[in-house]
Amino acid sequence: MRDFILKFDNLERLELIGLRLVDHLDDMIQAIKRPKLQHLNLMLNGIEQEYCTYFNYMLNFETLESLNISSNWFGCAGLKRFKDQFKLFKCLRFLAISNNKLCKSIDAIFNHQDHQEIKDVLLACGNGLEEL
Repeated sequence: MRDFILKFDNLERLELIGLRLVDHLDDMIQAIKRPKLQHLNLMLNGIEQEYCTYFNYMLNFETLESLNISSNWFGCAGLKRFKDQFKLFKCLRFLAISNNKLCKSIDAIFNHQDHQEIKDVLLACGNGLEEL
C-alpha cells in the first residue's frame, strides 16, 4: 500500500477505511504524511489508545481540512495522547471523532461528567471548525 500511495505526491484526499491499519503502522504513517493532503478518513481501523501517539507525527497540520477518525477504539485515554496537537492545525474545518468510546457509559453523558480531553480538542480547534 505504501509504495502505491507514495507515487502520488499531489494526493489531496485519502480514505483508508476498515483496513486494520494498526497492523501496518509504518505503511500508515508513510501514506498519511502526504505534502498536500487535505482530507483524511481513517474510520473503522481498530485504532486503540496506544496507537494515538503516532498521530502527533503523521498528520499534516498545515494542509489537513478534514479528519475522520471515528469508529475506532481509542477512548478519552487515546484522545489525551494527541489532543495538544489540535492547536497546530491551520485549516481544519471538519472533525469526526464519534464512536470512539469517549463516554464510559450512558450515565456519564446524562450526569455531565467532565471529559477534559474532548473540551481541550474543541478549544484547540478554535473558530476554524465548521463541522463536528
